[in-house]
Amino acid sequence: MCVPAWTSKCIWEKSIGKIKSLGYYVCTSGERKRLHVAMWEAEAGITVPPGCVIHHVDWVKTHNVIENLVCVTVSEHERIHNTPGGKEFGIKLKKERGVGLPPGVM
Repeated sequence: MCVPAWTSKCIWEKSIGKIKSLGYYVCTSGERKRLHVAMWEAEAGITVPPGCVIHHVDWVKTHNVIENLVCVTVSEHERIHNTPGGKEFGIKLKKERGVGLPPGVM
């Protein structure tokens, strides 16, 4: 995995314990933040707003490139993962938003 220079203060490892079962990379030094969240926040220049999550467009939790990450509301995220056509909906949101926020979220 290629780690961006801005992450140099953090040791990124495949997560341990309960988080490992979820399959995300997590910072194991300092603040315990998921890598995909830290990458999106660095690119967007803001923290993830309350009520939002960062979604992996291709559903691969270890594919942490900005082109594969989109900020969605919790309800959008539920739709992506729990309804027919949800994966396509996530792709559509990424095309519309890039690294931007969902409409009405500040």
